[in-house]
Amino acid sequence: MNRLLFAALLVLLISPLSAFGITTDANFDGFVDGLDLGILLGEWDPLMSGISDYNQDGAVDGLDLGILLGQWDPPVRMVAASSIPEPSTATLLLTCCVLPVVARRRR
Repeated sequence: MNRLLFAALLVLLISPLSAFGITTDANFDGFVDGLDLGILLGEWDPLMSGISDYNQDGAVDGLDLGILLGQWDPPVRMVAASSIPEPSTATLLLTCCVLPVVARRRR
C-alpha cells in the first residue's frame, strides 16, 4: 500500500514541478529531450544521487525517469517551406531557358 500511495503522490507532483522551478532539463538548453535522458541514463545508480535525482531520494532510478518523461518537451524541428520548390518554378526556369533561344532565331 505504501508504494501505491507513493506513486499517487509522485503523479501529483510531476506536473507542477516546473512551476516551482524544478526542471528535468539537466543540460539547461531549454528543452527536456534525448540529451537529458542520456544524462539520466549515464547517472543511473539506485545507490547514489546525482544531478538527475529529481525527487531527491538519494538514487537515480525509475522514479526519476518517470519525472523526466512527465516533463518531456523536445524542440520542434520544422522543415523550411523554401526547400520545396513550387511547380511554377519549373515553368519559370523553362521560360528563361527557351525565350533567349527563340529570340535568337528570329533575328
